[in-house]
Amino acid sequence: MGQYRIFQSCFWQLNSVVYHENKTVLCWDPAYSAAEIERIRAAMDPSGIVDHYLLYTHGDYDHIAGDSAFTGPLRVGSFGMAERRDKAEALGLIEAVDHEYYVRRDFPPRFPKLDIKVEDKGPSTQRLSDVEVHFFPAPGHTADGLFTLIPSMGLWIAGDYLSDIEFPFVTDLGAYAQTLETASRILEDFPIEVMVPGHGNVALRRAEILDRIERSKAYLGSLEGSERIKPWQESWGTSPFYSFLDKMHEKNIQQVRSQNL
Repeated sequence: MGQYRIFQSCFWQLNSVVYHENKTVLCWDPAYSAAEIERIRAAMDPSGIVDHYLLYTHGDYDHIAGDSAFTGPLRVGSFGMAERRDKAEALGLIEAVDHEYYVRRDFPPRFPKLDIKVEDKGPSTQRLSDVEVHFFPAPGHTADGLFTLIPSMGLWIAGDYLSDIEFPFVTDLGAYAQTLETASRILEDFPIEVMVPGHGNVALRRAEILDRIERSKAYLGSLEGSERIKPWQESWGTSPFYSFLDKMHEKNIQQVRSQNL
């Protein structure tokens, strides 16, 4: 039976996950500051570990900032992530944020070069040494998103979906809606006990995961078919980070309207 640890960054409450099983260790989205990444790196190297993997839920800058701190692991992500055209922009955003908040690193940022590319067309299963991992394409926030499941542990790493502190950030409304349907099926088909979002608090009960799915669906519905878009709180709920979310709600509105032109 495997074991896992969740590391939450002080930046954006960004979650990284380290999972051990037998002689294999998997790590998702190591982030964000140098000190935080060093703690994650130490957790990946207990005695007896032979095979190391870094897995990426998607290629946004905050999720790939720690890649160059790791020299040994194989990198795993979607085909869409490997083909992203904004890789230079992502690296520029890391540098911009580091400069603004005086974050120092001993390693220059780089975009991950994937060794294992996961199919974007439908669910797939990969055996990463000792660990059987299930992948589901999860577009809508970005085109390259992946859900990852370890069914034997009831563990679901969801990337930038199903947060309790932020509503959906949308690039493609239709794709996002399909991803939420995928989320519903996962909850029906697998014995999920823990769901780790990209940002915010981990969901430890199936009822809580279902509530997050339904709130996300309600928010997407509020973006459709109305000249007057209602405040996000009416469909999704509340968050302590409302000032930033007000801006992101407006960005979502503009994105959806541009798709409907």
